[in-house]
Order: sequence, then structure tokens, then C-alpha cells
Amino acid sequence: MAGLTVGVTIMLGLVGGIAPPVQADAFPLSFRLSVDVHLDIPPLPDEASEPPTWIWVQVYTMDGVLVNESNTEVVRDLPVGRYLVKAGAARFSDIGTPMAGAWYGDTSYRSRSQPVEITDHDVSITINLVQAGVLSGHVTASGGGTVAGGSAAAFLYDPIDGSYELAGTGETDASGTYSITVPPGEFVIRGGQQPVNAGYVIPAYADRLFGDGTVVEVVGGEIVDNIDVELPPWSTTTERIAGADRFDNAVMASEAAFSAGVPVVYITNGLNWPDALSAGPAAAHEGGPLLLTAPSSIPAVLDGELRRLQPQRIVVVGGPASVSDQVLAQLKAYSPSVSRIGGADRFEVSRAVSTEVFGSRVPSRTMLVATGSNFSDALSAGAVAARIDAPVVLINTGGDRIDDVTRSFLFGADLELLTAVGGPAVISDDFVDQLGYFTKWGGAGRYGGADRFAVNRALNGGGQGQYPFVEWQQTAYLVSARNYPDAMSATTLAASQNARVYLSEPTCVPQQTLDLIRGSHINKVVLIGGPASLSEDVARLRPC
Repeated sequence: MAGLTVGVTIMLGLVGGIAPPVQADAFPLSFRLSVDVHLDIPPLPDEASEPPTWIWVQVYTMDGVLVNESNTEVVRDLPVGRYLVKAGAARFSDIGTPMAGAWYGDTSYRSRSQPVEITDHDVSITINLVQAGVLSGHVTASGGGTVAGGSAAAFLYDPIDGSYELAGTGETDASGTYSITVPPGEFVIRGGQQPVNAGYVIPAYADRLFGDGTVVEVVGGEIVDNIDVELPPWSTTTERIAGADRFDNAVMASEAAFSAGVPVVYITNGLNWPDALSAGPAAAHEGGPLLLTAPSSIPAVLDGELRRLQPQRIVVVGGPASVSDQVLAQLKAYSPSVSRIGGADRFEVSRAVSTEVFGSRVPSRTMLVATGSNFSDALSAGAVAARIDAPVVLINTGGDRIDDVTRSFLFGADLELLTAVGGPAVISDDFVDQLGYFTKWGGAGRYGGADRFAVNRALNGGGQGQYPFVEWQQTAYLVSARNYPDAMSATTLAASQNARVYLSEPTCVPQQTLDLIRGSHINKVVLIGGPASLSEDVARLRPC
């Protein structure tokens, strides 16, 4: 076959306005990655040697965070580092077979892709594409009836390691029909009642494993139709984790997820929330629970849990005004290593947690920031941050500009993605624009909404799709959006199970939140807190 080669040049760098003056060494050197996308298909008669209408290239960090999606006309700077690169194409005309995306290394499987290493010079690579196949069918509701405005997702089976990788998604039309372009291989299809949110898959098989689904084989150039997905009836069970008080709740959450000999236990003041919001993702990062203490004494229930856990280390988050030196000294009876991460205020403590726990170079190169004036947005961010190994940092959003201390901290964090959590009423658009100055790609994202529940749904429903390889489990935790104490330990518990955390009113579940839970086919909802925090109507999932 005659080949068609299209050159794509990517330079990933600072965009979105003129950055404020910084020192010359504020950003590391960056280089150019040139990608030749080779299409192994003959040109159509009416195209001659013209390129297809759309060439796309995606650049990911090694841990799967999408840092850029570009076409032939986009040029960006790429800093020193190792990346995974994927490319794809589509024709001007609907005539002919579409092209399947491929990872560098000429493979359909991300697990087998060849990393691209940028060191001290520009790099050129070639990615060879092959003819794609097409999967199509209907998504139907249990008992009959097609699902319009729903979704389907095709997962490519990797016979080497037995994993499934998201290969393509499609939304259903008015007749419930979907169509997905896929590379050659074996697939399992999952459907959903909700539209596809960028980067996230809404499953229909409920608690069934991928291996229980029918495997469909596709070859290049083939259209495989009538692959119908019937959504099972949705049902869920509810459970409750409820102790005598907030300290007991934290212990019960720890007991549900952690065994003796944990590497670390994080401890914060249980009578206030700011320190706990940054400590949760840090504890998850290091593989331990978050427990609560009184400011000047160790509750009896905490004493018992520390004796059970026998932690190798204990980290207290908060200054002496939050957790006294007396408590710090008493904690030495439970572990050979006890340390404190403190600061003059909640913002300094939060920055210190990020720097001391995640390091100056965050492993995921990603950070979520939330206002320090209320707990709900940072709480919602905690489970996502823990899942992608990123910190949650509290910022002062009261002014119209980022303060100098925070600016210095963000410049030193060496970030690729910086995401604000909260709507414009909490974090202004101008503030988000300023945050973009502190990332390699020159832009910041937002998970926002009209209220705390909408922000929470944006995080749990996919939002802007910056975390495309997060695969949530079918368990969700429900916490009060009005009463913080019972919710503070939810982050580490949910992170240990790749589970979502949803916000609820104390006496009912917001209808849109319940719709998202149902659309995600969550089969177990666990309430954290007693009836005073979340009523029995919440346990029955009564909508607001």
C-alpha cells in the first residue's frame, strides 16, 4: 500500500497570556518533540496526496496524566522528562476506513508503549497507524427500551498482562445507537445511562468484572455491528460507619481499611478542619490512615487504635495551637518516629504538607488547590487527589491576586497540571487565570459549579477529563456537606478502595447527586457518620 506521512510538531509550553516576571531559572529548559504520523493506507481518488482532516497527538506523563492534546497547527515546549505519546487521524471524507490511534512503539496497548525521553535536545519520533475497525450497537434499558443520550465505551484486552485499556467512547443517539472507532484487537463493551464525561467511563456491568463480559474481536477495516449492551437494573445497598463521636468515626474508618504495621499514621486536630484537608491526601500518598485527636489530650479510642496499628511513623499536621507539644510527646509511646508539620496558619501548614510529603517535584506533577475559607471543596478534592497521588493545597482566595508567598511556592512546585476546585463565587476566573502562570503548559483547569454539591459532582463525574486513567470502583462514600467532623477521615478510606466521596444534605441526597450515583451504577453506598450527621432518610437514599 502507498503510505502517507504527515508531520506533526509539538512544543508544549507557556500559553494563555504573558507571565509575570520571574527569575531566568524559574522554568527548566524545554525542547521540541516532532512526531511523524504515518498512515499505512492508500489515498482516496479525490484526495490525491492530501492529508486527512485531523491529525491528533496526545502526550501523557508516565503515570497517565494527559498534559497536551494537539493537532498539526499547535506548537508547544516540552520540558525535560519521560512521556508516553499517542497519535491518531481521521479523513476529510466519511468514505473509507478510519484510522486507529496508536502509541509510540507502534502498539495499540498503552502498557507496551515506548517512553519518549527528553534530555538535552529536540527529539523526533514516528508513529505508524493502521486501519481501524468500528464497533456499533444499541444501549438498552433493563426490560426493554433504548437509552438515548447514554454512552458506550470499548476496552481493549491486553493478552499479555490481562488488563483492559480504554480505547474509545461514544454517545448514543435518539435511537440508542452508538459507534466507536477502535484499533484491531479484542474488546469488552460497557454502556451507561449518562453521557460520556471526558476521561471517565460510566459502567453498566455494575459489580461484574470485565472478564464476565462478552469479548468481541475486531480486525482492521471491519465493521462489527449489533453489539448491544443491556443495562442491568440498578440496585444498591447502604451501610453506615458510625461511632460514638468524631474520634471514634475516624478509628472505625481506619479499622475498615488498614491492618497492623502501617508505615505511617497522620494525626490532626479533630475539633477543626483545615489541617485535615491537606493531611488526607498526604496520608493516602504514604499508605496510612488519618486519625483525629483532641488538642491537648489523646482520646481513649485513639489510644486503642494506635496500639492496634503499631505505626512505623506518626506525623502530626498542625502547629502547637492545633495539637499541643504535650500530645506530641505522648505519641512517642506508640511509634519510634514522631514528627510535626506545622505553620503559622492553615495556608502555611498546607504548603508545608505538600513540600515535605510530596517533595518539591510532586510525583504526579499535578496539584489541586481549594479555598481555605470552607471545607467542602477541599474535601471533595481529597479522594481524587489521593487517587492520582497529588496534594490538595489550601489557598487564600479573598483578594484579587495570588499572594507573594503562594506565588513563590507554586513556582517551586514544578507542576504540569494545576486545578482549582470551586466555582467562580469562591475562586474567580481571574484567579484561575493567574494560576496558569505556574504550570509548564501555561494554563490551569477548574472543577466548578453553582454550589458545593455541583463541585463535588464535577469531580466525581469527570469534569474536564484531566485524569483519564482513573477507574473508580463501584463503592461510594456519602458524607455530610454541612458537618465536617465525620467526613475528615473519608479521604484515606475512599482512596484505599479507589472509591468516590459524595456530599449529601443531612436529611436527603440531592437529586442530581443521586442521579450521578445511579448513572455510575454504584452498588454500595457507605454513610460516614451517625443519624445526627446523615439521617435515616439519607440511608434510604431519599432525594431532596
